[in-house]
Formats: sequence, C-alpha cells, structure tokens
Amino acid sequence: MKKRDYQHVKLREEQRKDNGRSSYVVEWRPERGALRRRRFSDPEEAKAEADHIEKLFSNGLRIVADLSLQQMIGVAMILQHLPNVPLHEVLNFYLQQHGINGTAHNVTVEEAGKQFIESRSDPDNYSASWRKDVRLHIGKLIAKFGKRYVNTIKVENLEAYIADDVGGANRTRLNHITTISAFGNWMRTKKKWFPFSVPTPFEEIQRPKCKTKNKEIYSPEELTRLLVFTPLDMVPFMTIGAFGGMRAAERMRLEDDHWQAENGQFALPSEITKTQRRRIVEAQPNLKEWIALVGHVMPFQNPYDKTGAISKAAGVPWKYNALRSSFASYHLQKFKNEALTAMLDGHSVQELNTSYKGLNGVSDKTADEWFSITPQAVIDFAAANGLPAPEWSKS
Repeated sequence: MKKRDYQHVKLREEQRKDNGRSSYVVEWRPERGALRRRRFSDPEEAKAEADHIEKLFSNGLRIVADLSLQQMIGVAMILQHLPNVPLHEVLNFYLQQHGINGTAHNVTVEEAGKQFIESRSDPDNYSASWRKDVRLHIGKLIAKFGKRYVNTIKVENLEAYIADDVGGANRTRLNHITTISAFGNWMRTKKKWFPFSVPTPFEEIQRPKCKTKNKEIYSPEELTRLLVFTPLDMVPFMTIGAFGGMRAAERMRLEDDHWQAENGQFALPSEITKTQRRRIVEAQPNLKEWIALVGHVMPFQNPYDKTGAISKAAGVPWKYNALRSSFASYHLQKFKNEALTAMLDGHSVQELNTSYKGLNGVSDKTADEWFSITPQAVIDFAAANGLPAPEWSKS
C-alpha cells in the first residue's frame, strides 16, 4: 500500500491474527475524546476514508467562511446555550438520537437484532460457527434489551450486561463482545442508524484479555496407542487430523472427490473450509498408506461419541484438538517451513509461531517418529507390547 502523508490521520496496514489477511486501519483523534479507529479489508476504501477525515480536519476553518448569515446565527445560538460543548459533540448527540436517516429513535433492539441475524444467515457467505454465534449472542441481547430503541443503549448498559448476564470466562465474554461489536458496525455502516465516523456504544465495550494457553499435543507413542484401539470407521478421522492437519469440521465434510490420488493431495473447496478459501493439503507418505487402507470419508455424524471409549481403552487422555495441534507442531519442526505448514493446516504464519512452535516434547526425533506412524508400525507396536491387534488390521 502506497504511503500517503497526513497531518491529522494515520493509515497503516496490519496482518490479522485469525486468517493472516491484511487489514487497513485508519486512526484519528477528535478535538476531545478517545482515539478513533476503523478497519477495512479493501485498501482503497481505507484510503478514501482517510482522505475524507483529513479533508474534514483540514477544512474546518474554511467551512466557517462559507456559512450564510442565517447559519451563523444558528451556530451563535448553539454556542450561547452550550458554551462549553464543542459543536461536533452537539452534532454527534443529535445523530445518536436520530441517526443519519432519522430512524434510529424508532428502531428497537429486537427489530435491529432480527434484521442482523437475517443478514448473516447466508451459508455461502458466512461460516456455520459464525451464523450460530450471531443467533445465540444477538438472541440473548434481544432478550435483555429487545423493546428499547437502539439509540438509547449506552456503553455502561452493555458492559453491565456482559458482566452480569453473559458472565463466564474471559473468552466467553469476548466472543459475545465480538458479535455485539459487529452488530453495532452493521447498524452504523449498513443501516445508517448511527453517525458513520463515530463508533457506536455497541462497538466500544471494553474487551477482556484472554491468555493464550499452550496447545496440547500427543507424543508419537500416545497416538500409536490410540490407533491400536481405534475402530475401523474412526481411523480416517484420527489419521487425517494427525497427519494432514485438517480441522475436525473439515474432516467431517470430506467427500470422495476431495481426495486426488494421482496428486497425493486433498483439494478442499471453499464451502468446507473454515476460512472459506480453497486449500490444498498434501499428504505425507504415512497418511497415503492410511488412506489406501481405510479411505478418507467419515461414515458418521459425531466422532466425539467414540473418542471417550478409544481414550479409555488406550489409557491415553483425550486432548482437545490435539490431533491437529500435533500435526502443526511436528510438521513445522520436521520441515522448518512456516509458510508450508500454515498453508497445509489453514493457519496464519503468525498464529503458527505464536501457538505451535517449539512445544514441549517436539524435536527432530519425535517429528520423524510422528510421520513414521504407518499401519504396519501400529500393528508391530501392538504385538511388541502385548496389546490386541487393531480392529482395522483384520479387515
């Protein structure tokens, strides 16, 4: 993005943590009040916004010279009755009460919330998890504030709601705040119910800090034990997660034509990936052996109905999302290529470095062992340790 010189506005590019994409941030500070910030995915929209705000600041005094006498009298009356209040605050107060299109004082939270839920219901544009979050979080907000008009809701009302009605862990509260902020942004930018350049109260809720916990992974021996006791219909779920790094939901959506045997890879279409972008997942040699043995399509709806029994039989605790986390950590250690690992498992490089690099137990030796877990290696492990032969080895 070509850098522009501004006196009153800052325009910068930053990389998002969730998907690695670039976002463009416009920042400015009003005459009084906190720093204002807007984010854009389109650099041209960001530049246009920065130019617009810069022009408003730069031409502030020139506008006065263009006022008619009648307009000057109106300004003088405002200054006389509100001598200590800047004019832009008077304007913002009016817009917050009435909205740009004059309807904010007639729209209830219930009406706005239902429209927002409907606007996020298209599966082609929004992930299943986001659609679910919007329904649950905005539904709860409607239950609390449904009959109130959107322009009467203050930041302190929303922060009390998050603390008292939502509660829970910081992550839970942050998830609700993220949805409510998106709701406020939609009312401001799409519906024009609030001033365009000023964040709504829905967007200014204080966000709690969430500590990033170290990811849990399996050791090569732990995974081998789990695979000894994995029933035939669960083997694709286990091995594609462990050696392909796919998310659980992505594994469950796999169909026959997603596996390209001639290329030794999965071609994941945008409709089954979390990021809604196509992704190629190249299979390691050991994963190719597993796919040749048991296939790659999941024949059931909920794999977690069976993980408890597998874990108990193997004597290995089930660790949340550890199949995928193990793949990311061991693959990064083995191939020393951050961009490749991030591309295969759908992380951003920043997230990979933050959460998966150098976890305890990950070394060149264990990384080699991880990607050497083949069907025959599991059968041999079971025989050497007095364990029953795997169910899938008898098929």
